[in-house]
Amino acid sequence: FLNINNWNHVSSYKASRILILDKKNKYNSLKYFIDINKAVAALTDDATLIFYSNYKLKNYVVINYRCTIDLNGYRITGNTFSFINKATIINDNVLSGGYIEIYENSASADVEIKVSKTTEVSLEVGWGKVKMYGGKLVGLKTLNKVTIRDLLPKEYVYVLYDEVVSKTLTYAETNVQAIDGNFDYIDIVPCKHNDFDVDYKCVYCNKTLTTNEAIQILFDELQIAKQELQDAIDNKANVTTINAKISSLEKAIDDYKPVAFGIYCRMQ
Repeated sequence: FLNINNWNHVSSYKASRILILDKKNKYNSLKYFIDINKAVAALTDDATLIFYSNYKLKNYVVINYRCTIDLNGYRITGNTFSFINKATIINDNVLSGGYIEIYENSASADVEIKVSKTTEVSLEVGWGKVKMYGGKLVGLKTLNKVTIRDLLPKEYVYVLYDEVVSKTLTYAETNVQAIDGNFDYIDIVPCKHNDFDVDYKCVYCNKTLTTNEAIQILFDELQIAKQELQDAIDNKANVTTINAKISSLEKAIDDYKPVAFGIYCRMQ
């Protein structure tokens, strides 16, 4: 806390005590370790390993038990974790993020990464089952026959970011082992289904939408485009900006009409 928030010692101590008491209320028992190897050696099935500070691993850590790793907002650097059994990685701390490196090469592994959007993850997968339900990928590599699509749960997508723009990978683009191009990081987020083909199949996650889902998505985009144009007019934006907003609204109308008309025809 002291390092993260630049608090004085008294404030940092109080906050740390509150956090520890909160964890004690959440878990039946706590054992404290200052060495990761001793902590891992003490693990049993269904235990939770909680970090209370940033930690630099001196060696590669293999965990054989069913367990949960709680980053608790801290950065675990220096080396990687690997799991032989079922494991869940969590981090609810949005403000301070967190960081972990995972190298998974065990066929029996079943790893779920359920972390906040600010948590940085470096991931290399050759065998086993690994699914990411959030987080920010700062390193990604797959081996053998694993594709980056295999790492996504149903209805989740990759969003690539660089200094200027973002790009959501389509379902077809995820059937690869590496992502081409330059980017700063990759977010893993639930799909918005905001583009689909004539059969209402989402081009990003491959979900087949119902007609009601399709019409609602296009209607929402129409309302957003309409509001953005109104905001530009109210703020006396320049002609270029207003023309761009008009074009966006026209596209939203063009997208909306055939789907709405198709649904209307099927109702007759």
